[in-house]
Amino acid sequence: MRHTNVDSNSQLRSGKKLTWEELAQHNKADDAYVAIRGNVYDITNFIKRHPGGEDILLFASGRDATQAFETYHELGKPDLVLKKYFIGTLISNELPVFLEPSEFHRTVKKRVEEYFRVNQIDPKNRITIWIRYAIIFGAFIGSYNAQFFVPYIVERTWLQIIFAIVLGFASAQIGLNPLHDASHFSVTNDPFVWKILSATHDFFNGASNLVWMYQHSLGHHIYTNIEGADPDIVTSDPDIRRIKLGQRWYSRYINQHIFVPFLYGLLAFKVATLFVITDLITSYWLALTFQANHVVNEVEWPLPDEKGLIQKDWAEMQVVTTQDYAHDSYFWTSIVGSLNYQTVHHIFPQISQHRYGEITPIVKETCKEFGIPFYYKETFWEAFGSHIEHLRLMGLPPQSKDDIKLD
Repeated sequence: MRHTNVDSNSQLRSGKKLTWEELAQHNKADDAYVAIRGNVYDITNFIKRHPGGEDILLFASGRDATQAFETYHELGKPDLVLKKYFIGTLISNELPVFLEPSEFHRTVKKRVEEYFRVNQIDPKNRITIWIRYAIIFGAFIGSYNAQFFVPYIVERTWLQIIFAIVLGFASAQIGLNPLHDASHFSVTNDPFVWKILSATHDFFNGASNLVWMYQHSLGHHIYTNIEGADPDIVTSDPDIRRIKLGQRWYSRYINQHIFVPFLYGLLAFKVATLFVITDLITSYWLALTFQANHVVNEVEWPLPDEKGLIQKDWAEMQVVTTQDYAHDSYFWTSIVGSLNYQTVHHIFPQISQHRYGEITPIVKETCKEFGIPFYYKETFWEAFGSHIEHLRLMGLPPQSKDDIKLD
C-alpha cells in the first residue's frame, strides 16, 4: 500500500526526495536514515553519540520514525539537533501517517513531564521494579528446578503439575515485566540494562526480543488497531476467529466467543506433558491480558483515508483504541504487568509501569477536559467480558440485527 506523506511544514524543504522504498535501504549502522514528519535525516554519524544508545536508532533506521520519536522526546525540543542531519524529504509512506500533535497531546505530555519534574521523581526507576523482577526470576528458576530435580516433587506428579503452572505463569511475567519494560526503555536510563533485561526473554523463554521489538514497540504501539499496520491484529482468510469488520464472515464464527478463548492456550503446544501445562498457562495469560485491552467492542478501530492519513492525533488515537480496567487492584496491576493501565502505557511507554497509577489521574482529567472518551472497566473480568462479547458480535452474520457495531 502506498500513501502520500504529510509534511509538517506544509511545504517540502529542499534536498533529496526519497520514497519509502528508498528510505528502507538505509537501515545499517554505516548507512542509517530516518524520516520524521516528512523530513529525512542521515543519522549515521550520530548513532554512537545517541544518549539512548545505538540499538534504538538502528531499530528505527530505514523507516518513518515520527511517532516513536515524538513519544520518547519532548515535543519540539530536539529539532535543533536534527537540523544538521537533514538531507531531504519523504514523498511516500508504506504505512499510515498521523496529524501533527493536537492540543490534547501537547497538554497531557506537558502535564506528566511537569509532575515528575516538580516532584523530583525519576520516571524510570523505583525499588518495586527490582523486587518484582527478583520474585519473577526466583519463581521461574525455583519452579523449574523443583519439578525436575527435587526428588520429593519428581516422585509426585500432582506436585510437578503445580510447579509447571507456576513456571508457566513466571514465564508470562518475564514477558510482561523485564522484557516489556526494557523494550520501551522505561527502566533506568542505561541502554546496557535494557539489553540485559531484553535478553532474559530469549534466555528463559526461548523467544526473540528482536522480533518483539519490531512487532510490539514499532508495530502495535505506533499503529494500534489499524488494520494492515498493527501486527497484533493480523488475520488470515479464513482465520480461527473474527475480530475485525474487514474480515470475511463464515458460519464457524457463530459462538466463537465460547470456543476461541479455550484455543488461545494451544498457541504454544508442546509434546512433553509438563511443558504443555507450562506453555498453556503462559499462552493463556498473555493472550487474555492483551485481548482485554484492544480487541473489545468499546474501542475504535481507525482506518486511514485515501491518502493514508489517520484523521486523528496519535495520542488521541491511543486513548480511543484502548480499554483500561481494575486501577484500584494491586493484585491485577501486579500480575498483568500494569497493562490494566494500558492507555497511559500507550501514550507514555517510556515511563516505568510502576508510576502509571500516579499519572493516570492527569491523563483522565486531560481527556475529560478535551472531551476524549476514556474506556474503563472496574474489573478484569468485565474487561475480558468485553472481549468475549466482541467475539460474539464479530461471529454473527454481518446483516444480523444483534450485531450492533456492524451497522
